[in-house]
Amino acid sequence: MVKSNLALLAKKCINEDLIEKTRKSDDGRSLLYSLTDKGRGYLDNILNDIEKKFTTVLTEEKERNDAMRRFDDAVELLSFIP
Repeated sequence: MVKSNLALLAKKCINEDLIEKTRKSDDGRSLLYSLTDKGRGYLDNILNDIEKKFTTVLTEEKERNDAMRRFDDAVELLSFIP
């Protein structure tokens, strides 16, 4: 993501009280972004919606477990992309 786009997204999330921005105490040049309680609730709702949709599409528990394992593997692979 381009730095300017990330800054705009962060500003929007701050304005909506989803995240907060603070300076790190040990290095005043560094910023720390963290979820607010409202942001945690918002994220929990999204994750619950995804889980509900996931279980609707994959009705068998074995299917869900296999899909989740493959999804975790894909996420791990994506983590290596710079």
